[in-house]
Amino acid sequence: MEFSPAGMHCQNRCVYCWRPVEFYESMAIEAPRAADPEEMMRGLMAERRRLLMGHYGDEAADASLIDEAQLPSHYAISLSGEPTMYPHLPALIRHLKSLEATKSVFLVTNGQEPAMIRRLRDEGALPTQLYLSANAADRESFMRINRPRYADSWERWNETLGLLDGIGTRTVIRVTLIRGHNADPSGHAAFAGMLESSGAHFVEAKSYMHVGRSTERLERESMLEMDEVREFARGVAGRGPFEYMDESEASRIVVMRNSRRPIERMIAAYA
Repeated sequence: MEFSPAGMHCQNRCVYCWRPVEFYESMAIEAPRAADPEEMMRGLMAERRRLLMGHYGDEAADASLIDEAQLPSHYAISLSGEPTMYPHLPALIRHLKSLEATKSVFLVTNGQEPAMIRRLRDEGALPTQLYLSANAADRESFMRINRPRYADSWERWNETLGLLDGIGTRTVIRVTLIRGHNADPSGHAAFAGMLESSGAHFVEAKSYMHVGRSTERLERESMLEMDEVREFARGVAGRGPFEYMDESEASRIVVMRNSRRPIERMIAAYA
């Protein structure tokens, strides 16, 4: 299940976002007005059952697999908005981990709420894998691509970056590459330095995709070809501890791992 507890709440207006960020206004979710985590999940599970129900009428469908799909084993807290703005995020992650079928909980963040990342660490609510979105290795590019609302957004992002090395869970930096913005080979060294300093376990380098509302801000030519994504990965890998691990040509993505922080590729189920 991929879902967001933040809806149309985000501190950035990223140029490559497929969502209608031009209509986002709120910069905070007040705790008394935020949905209770367990209440939220009951509603999501009910909606999941409604979406799956029709498959029971398909003679070619395996009813046991439909039964199994009723309760997810993997959760991705992402989709729309910035989940670290949700004030009850620690309780939500602890609740998801407590469910019998849960094997993993992923959290994707733009890094604008380092205080929430520290809360997750200090309150025993870290996800199985924490993703930090990255698309710039310098302040000028960061401001131009992310179009942030916080005046200290660059500092906030770097504060979150600095937490990855010792946070105590699997960490990934996801780099979205956009032609004409951050994909020039001259920037490989700066990205390599930033990624090395993070101490992240993995790096995902992927092309921007020309979908959704981003098509009103960028051109189709802003997407990279797979060979260009590989070129970025080689440029980064040649300057630091990250080495090639895998790729998906259909998704135009290359995954690298940190040779100095070896960790199992596969995620084992919770004990």
